[in-house]
Amino acid sequence: MRKALWMVLLLPVFSSWSGVPLNVKGNIYFLPCDVSTDTQYQEVDFGTLVKANLQAAGNASEWKTFSLNVENCPAGTSKATVKFDGVTDSEDSTHFANMAASDAAQHIALQITNSDHSTTYKNQDQMTITINNSSKKGVFPLAARLYSTHGGTTAGNFASVVQLTFTYQ
Repeated sequence: MRKALWMVLLLPVFSSWSGVPLNVKGNIYFLPCDVSTDTQYQEVDFGTLVKANLQAAGNASEWKTFSLNVENCPAGTSKATVKFDGVTDSEDSTHFANMAASDAAQHIALQITNSDHSTTYKNQDQMTITINNSSKKGVFPLAARLYSTHGGTTAGNFASVVQLTFTYQ
């Protein structure tokens, strides 16, 4: 009897010697820059355009320049990227569609480029800029215009919304 009791008392000791895994998980996030207030509520207004000036394919309004601004970037942030998401124009996939809710003009779309017009940004495209280390700010210099994709633009309203997603490095 004494021998059996001794074995029972040793069992818990032996079982505690086996390794027990400890799983630890987590995510490390980089703090984002702030998107400036003037960028958050920005509207690019083309005013009133004359239909006769948009009758041939490739006719366009004047360029409107604007910028997207980020600020208060944490130390160590070197780059910022903006991704453009919007409804693609059915006649030209490199432009954004007219989404006016009523009385929408036809055969016209939104074209977005960098400020020197060397790169056109379409749905899902990205633009990357360098963050200024001393000011902790970054500027995305852009331009936009209304573009007659097919020719024969009709009179009506124009509205387009492009969702912007910012990421940082």
